Amino acid sequence: NYNLTTKKTLSSSSSSTTSTSTSTTKTPLVVELGCGLGLPSLVAALSSSRVHAMATDGSPMSLALARETARRNGIDATRIRFVPFDWDEAWPPSSSSWRKEDDEQNRADYCLASDTIYSRSCVEDFIDVIKRVTAPAGGVVAVATRDGRRGVDLFWEMVRCDEDFEDVRE
Repeated sequence: NYNLTTKKTLSSSSSSTTSTSTSTTKTPLVVELGCGLGLPSLVAALSSSRVHAMATDGSPMSLALARETARRNGIDATRIRFVPFDWDEAWPPSSSSWRKEDDEQNRADYCLASDTIYSRSCVEDFIDVIKRVTAPAGGVVAVATRDGRRGVDLFWEMVRCDEDFEDVRE
């Protein structure tokens, strides 16, 4: 199941797994869809040294703005990747250099999106890309949208009816 939440923190998701001989800590992969200025992914990159953040957008201009925002705020380029990605493309993007050892599809532990629903026509594509990008086992999707935008109510209605999602709207 996918969880929709705005309250869970990245530090609470970093789970430890223990084998008989070693103990390893999972490094969460955080992917932002439609990053624009990239603020959610920049905050994710700063939240923990163990987080890998990936800001994605289909617009080269948005990726350049997000990269500049990171630079101006002193965020080291090793903490965040800026990756071209359109919602209708295959995941993971071929330009992504991060690979997760435990997931050949390189799906995100967190999928962040802020103000990505502009019309009712993009809602189905948005839900589809969330499912392709986010790991189903324990994946958490944090969606921040402004109420009153066309399509936001349809988004919430569709995820409430989709058995893959748990709707935690706080």
